[in-house]
Amino acid sequence: MVLIVVPFGPITILVELYMSADRFKGEYKQIVSTFNDIVRAHVANLSKVVSVVGSHGEGDFPRVLEELPGKERVATNRKGLLRSNVLNLISDASMLSEAAVEGKLAPRADATKPTGSRPPAFRSRKRRARC
Repeated sequence: MVLIVVPFGPITILVELYMSADRFKGEYKQIVSTFNDIVRAHVANLSKVVSVVGSHGEGDFPRVLEELPGKERVATNRKGLLRSNVLNLISDASMLSEAAVEGKLAPRADATKPTGSRPPAFRSRKRRARC
């Protein structure tokens, strides 16, 4: 059995756990070996996701998660959606701050850009702040 422990900030995470295929014979050995291969592939894909999320957390948004195989493709799609929405928010914030610096207070962010549920700050409002 191989155990790899990775420090992650103030905590430690158990990343991989394999069974020794050499302890088995015949078809059982093949089953354990195949299981270990599946775990390795899953951990490799999870590592890719964590790496890209970490990059985005540091502000490196040009980095894109490569398309993962099978059902893990959902992670690719969701991460892509998150990245797109954050980039839209950055774009809107930049546009609004540039307009404010120029003294233009009429421009508004497009509340229809982010998909899914949005916090109240991103919903269109009937009331406007009075200056």
